[in-house]
Amino acid sequence: MTIRPRARLIQSASLLLLLFLMAGCGATRPTGRWIANSDVLKTFRSGTILPHHTYYYTGSPVQPDAIIAIDDSFHLRTKVWSKVKITRELLDRWMFWAKTDLSLTCPYKAGVILTPDGRQAGVWFSRFTFNTIRTPQPGVIEVYLPFSPGNTNCGRYNYHDQR
Repeated sequence: MTIRPRARLIQSASLLLLLFLMAGCGATRPTGRWIANSDVLKTFRSGTILPHHTYYYTGSPVQPDAIIAIDDSFHLRTKVWSKVKITRELLDRWMFWAKTDLSLTCPYKAGVILTPDGRQAGVWFSRFTFNTIRTPQPGVIEVYLPFSPGNTNCGRYNYHDQR
């Protein structure tokens, strides 16, 4: 049984496409971690401002969706986080709003931000418990927009519902 030239071409192209897809999946950069930690939650709730950290938020400046504090030894490369000059009063106001949100499905949590090599680059506070952390070069960190699993939007406006 012989394979016609056109069938061989389709078979070869399919194999080549499969190889490219497999290579693309395996070529991802290592990512850091966004891990929950109850001690960090206590630090945020107490209004403690970490020295040698720069604070950022995403969402509303009155009631942010998430807050991060990045160690000053790192530069945050971002298009989604807004830098803020943190004060005790501002942090207390943010924590007040977080305490008034009594969501059972999306409670506020906090934790540490780890680089791919395991160094602590900062801390986070949010209802969104998943994130992608990258370090594209030494001393530079990228913290993506945090999210929740499945269909839970935790109060974030869902643009897909606009039709």
